[in-house]
Amino acid sequence: TARVEHIAKSLSSFSSHARFAYEEIFNEVDVSKYIVHKEPIYLYESKELFEKDQYAFNLRKKYNVHFDIINKEDIAKMEPSLEPIYYKGIVLKGESFTRSPVQITKKIFDNFVNNGGHFVLTKIDSIYRNGDSLFLRYNKRKHQVDKIVVAAGVWSNVLARTIGDNFPLDTERGYHITFENNSNLLTHSVGWAKTGFYMTPMEDGIRVAGTVEIAGLKKPMNNNILTMIETTARSILPQLGKVKSQWMGFRPTLPDSLPVIGESQKCKNVYYAFGHQHLGLSLAAVTGKTIHSLIENKPTNINIDPLNPYRF
Repeated sequence: TARVEHIAKSLSSFSSHARFAYEEIFNEVDVSKYIVHKEPIYLYESKELFEKDQYAFNLRKKYNVHFDIINKEDIAKMEPSLEPIYYKGIVLKGESFTRSPVQITKKIFDNFVNNGGHFVLTKIDSIYRNGDSLFLRYNKRKHQVDKIVVAAGVWSNVLARTIGDNFPLDTERGYHITFENNSNLLTHSVGWAKTGFYMTPMEDGIRVAGTVEIAGLKKPMNNNILTMIETTARSILPQLGKVKSQWMGFRPTLPDSLPVIGESQKCKNVYYAFGHQHLGLSLAAVTGKTIHSLIENKPTNINIDPLNPYRF
């Protein structure tokens, strides 16, 4: 449909700048040991599932997401530990994955602090303006600031509402299981189309993560989903060890799957950067660079009109 085409085009346009934005950061921060330059593969259990995804294949081709189709023999050579219960797959060309998102984040954070950045861990109660002055309220006190970037994921709307904005933000809950450190079982990040999760060799084991549950912020974890993930993962990769940890995360998502990036119309010098759904880590650097350009009143060189906070 035209709507899907618009979303795919907009997301492709913005994400095409993601790698370059990260390269600028990685010129200052060495995270090379946490990045694996192996192209992810995405597997289909049956011919029916493979053919059902042709529309997605066509969208990828149209918007320059390069991939190769691989057969059963190719997959067996690439990942011999997998049970051969797959039909075909695709390799996402030119992509990489990280063995430790948390270590990369810590490295970038340390660089920020070492270059004069100041960090305060606290709960923000509200944003408000008094005349030309902008304030954050926390610790039962008000603190004057020059600019504010609201980048609080699924909790961003709580702050936006304090200045009169309100966005149709919800959460796609994703589930994660890490299996004990046998990460040598895989060399690629492997997606499984039927259940919508990826199995990735991480620094601390094999992480199986994915699925979508629309259930807000307050409901407890759904143990049925965790059971499904573990059972399916073991059927694909029988040598998996014991479960080391399991947890659930909240993906901030808007109805059109595009993030909100731009300045508030309700309160000058407040900027929004949230709603990146499954792509928060992927789009973090280009989002930061874009917000920096907006704050400095410089051209972004990126068309962010489709990401306008007031498009709804």
